[in-house]
Amino acid sequence: MKRLQKQDFGVLYGAERAFEPASSITALWQDAEKRSMEQLYASTLGAKEPITSDYERFRALCRLMPYLKGSAVRRHCEDLLADRFQIESPMNEETCDAIWHATAEALLLSPCSVADVVGDGRRCLLAKESDLDGWDASRISVVLDANGLPRLEARDWKEWLACANARIERFGEAGCDRAFFTIPRGYTFEAPNLYRVGEVLLSKRRDATEEYLLITQALRYLCERCREKGWSLYLRAEGAAEETLRLLEYVSKAVGLPSVCFMTPCPDVRDALLAFGASQVREESFLPLVCLADHPSEGELRRAIEEYAARFPIGLLQFACGGDLRNARSEEARLCRVLSEFENQ
Repeated sequence: MKRLQKQDFGVLYGAERAFEPASSITALWQDAEKRSMEQLYASTLGAKEPITSDYERFRALCRLMPYLKGSAVRRHCEDLLADRFQIESPMNEETCDAIWHATAEALLLSPCSVADVVGDGRRCLLAKESDLDGWDASRISVVLDANGLPRLEARDWKEWLACANARIERFGEAGCDRAFFTIPRGYTFEAPNLYRVGEVLLSKRRDATEEYLLITQALRYLCERCREKGWSLYLRAEGAAEETLRLLEYVSKAVGLPSVCFMTPCPDVRDALLAFGASQVREESFLPLVCLADHPSEGELRRAIEEYAARFPIGLLQFACGGDLRNARSEEARLCRVLSEFENQ
């Protein structure tokens, strides 16, 4: 077995809330949580003044904390501060400003502070187009979340193409060099044509088959553009193995595939993709990417790495954490433990 190395440990998908640009701790709350906190504030303290800013929301919550012993709200806030920011100070009116500044500083320094790097790899942050304002490409690598391409609103194929091209170019200007795309569970393949795609784009209510047709066309377009721009494609396959292979074979023949790093939680799909990649004779790579969240125990992760290395010995694996960003540090430690066993073999 070739020696495995730690190349890349980044956040590539999931946990959409955590990818939102945040300058304060309240940006990590859902709108429903904010409303619940304000209602609790008013009912507990009888406060009538309006809450008009994120800071005032946080200050109100700090004022509430001494009254919330044993409350799930208090436990949630304490866990968030400890896990995300390593802050153990109790929340109250006296500590409010110190906690506010400490969390804001951490969030501003790192948009995704728990997306840590193993070895010399680069941090990769999955991003929507709205995330690109003020993006610092020198500090962290942006990954295009291409899953929105099939849902672009357009009256015909020409308009869809213009919208998709504009999105690709904007990400390119932000330093993007890779895209992420998911083949969803239940996907079935149908070879598209532009007339049929145009009909589906005009449809107000699309059934599953029509949605899958747009996914096929979007992936074909994405692969073509990635090849043109020299981008890598991070592909997550959740569907049936047979349908996934039909899709990849179609795209490969139609426009060719870029360099692909694939991941899947399904063993049968993983086997099919390994065989597909090994059978391809081309300059571009088709390599596995290990998503740690797909293998919840160290034993399962160890077996997956053994299978990758035995079936498709690449000597170098890329890794990604999953959707729960709070677990990134423990995931990094788990990965290092498992890899150390292989490095000592």
